[in-house]
Amino acid sequence: MKGQEKITLNLNAIDLAKVDYLSEQGFYSSRSDFIRTAI
Repeated sequence: MKGQEKITLNLNAIDLAKVDYLSEQGFYSSRSDFIRTAI
């Protein structure tokens, strides 16, 4: 992973459920995709 670093992100259960829901509905391909788009 040249040029990339791993980070830890803490979310509460409600926010994580929202991210999962958006991923399940096809708005994002994964949690990581959501986070990359958000930042």
